[in-house]
Amino acid sequence: AGHAYAHPTNRMWPILRATGLAPPGLISGPADDVCMPALAGVGFLDVGHGHAETQCARLTPSLWAAFVPAYFSRLTAHAAAAAVAAGCVCGRGGGGGGGASSCGAPGIIAFAGKAQWQALFKAAGVAAPPCQYGSQPAAVRPPGWPWPVGSGGGGPAVWVLTSTSGAAALSNEAREAPWRALAAAVGGWPRGPPACRGG
Repeated sequence: AGHAYAHPTNRMWPILRATGLAPPGLISGPADDVCMPALAGVGFLDVGHGHAETQCARLTPSLWAAFVPAYFSRLTAHAAAAAVAAGCVCGRGGGGGGGASSCGAPGIIAFAGKAQWQALFKAAGVAAPPCQYGSQPAAVRPPGWPWPVGSGGGGPAVWVLTSTSGAAALSNEAREAPWRALAAAVGGWPRGPPACRGG
């Protein structure tokens, strides 16, 4: 379909509207994915970008290993572009492990399902840490993560959320609960644009 989470059984867009992660009355469905960064500060970036698949179990370890470096590169490129859009003047507008926070770095990176988050570890030959839905410990990041790791590192928070796939056997209440927690952490409307963190 050319848009994020466009499969008719996917619950992403109803969840974004129901939880308030999408601005009320302005977002209706997949065709609005291009509006979400400007309107809601939410962008979509698949680990397996360009590889349409609704079942993670069908993706081979070699595919995941190929996806991960490209995913990290796209994250870094998006951070740099976001820094330019935010008017960054401090020179810390890209990703990277140099110890300084990045103006363009997302405040939160959320994964729709545990499989994508855990695959970042497995692709590097590292055992995936156990994870619960919600915010992940700041010290737990996969090899190659493009921001400093740890509570003082200044990198984005990571949240793991329930899958929005219609194939995932969850009640609507159970599926939405972690998303509602994320919405509470993000805050309500209006949300201001990002600003240069280095001034």
